[in-house]
Amino acid sequence: MLVPVFLLILGTIHLTAAFSSVGNSSTGGPAISGPDDPSSESEVMTRNFIEITNLNNNVSKESFPSSFIERWPNWVLETDGSLSRIPDEETGGDIGFLTPISIDQLYQPIDLKRPEMKVALGIHVRSGQIRHVMPSLDISYGKGLHRNRGLCSVPLAHTWVDFGFINSMGDNNRYEFRAASKKRTDEKWNQIFSLPGNLITIAIERAIVCLAEVDSDDLGNGSHIIHVALDGSKILEVPKSKNDLQATLVEIGDEGEEDIDVGILEVAIVTTMSGSESEYLPDAYKPLYADESLRNPLYANFKKQKEKREQKDSKGEL
Repeated sequence: MLVPVFLLILGTIHLTAAFSSVGNSSTGGPAISGPDDPSSESEVMTRNFIEITNLNNNVSKESFPSSFIERWPNWVLETDGSLSRIPDEETGGDIGFLTPISIDQLYQPIDLKRPEMKVALGIHVRSGQIRHVMPSLDISYGKGLHRNRGLCSVPLAHTWVDFGFINSMGDNNRYEFRAASKKRTDEKWNQIFSLPGNLITIAIERAIVCLAEVDSDDLGNGSHIIHVALDGSKILEVPKSKNDLQATLVEIGDEGEEDIDVGILEVAIVTTMSGSESEYLPDAYKPLYADESLRNPLYANFKKQKEKREQKDSKGEL
């Protein structure tokens, strides 16, 4: 039994190496300087807990380890009612899909274009019942293509809202969805988009209909996260690496009161090594990196210039 265990460990190392290498060549990243060079990434915050906003927050802050959600299935519910599961290790591990969720980082491979994003409502469902809601970002290369792009490619909120809390407030017009970004070294967030809170009601109703119609074997057991598309959500390009990205569910304060972020998604956008040049690239991600339309043109041009310099240097040595 020792040989199979060793091979399993080795295989895990190879899969991880294809996506998680951040930094200089000693840690697996590119040993070159170029656009969004991973070696120049600053340290980012890591989070170990999910916090819950509820009616009892004035007494104590409820939380649980973020490791609990690592294996939960993630689904996307479109505005037309169609439901699809984001590929993961459970459904596509045989061809190399990795667990894509993260509450603190969003990986951007250096050789790929920045994907698109849309603000959504995240809903935690347990045993077929809605337990929590949260701000969410649906990130893909258009029409849901390549949602799972490897490690840390599906961001999740680190602060959720108890469903009972939302219901107790009655009027969802008192809330607002906001998306913002900032340079990692800055303190001020720059708002890039917002949506009215009354879309919460529409999204929850759509989710309830879905839960009533879907096969109980899919969503009736265990915990799941459903990313519900919001009507009117604008399609935006994910900000550049070395920026932080935030989506919040905000309770708008009354006159003279400050707004309160009751649900928070916040991730650091981090450059990672070139997947197209990785010898350990799993089969699941080969279509993504083989699509020339998704390549980062800046990186492609940089590689050509680098190859020309190397050829010129080699001729000089001769």
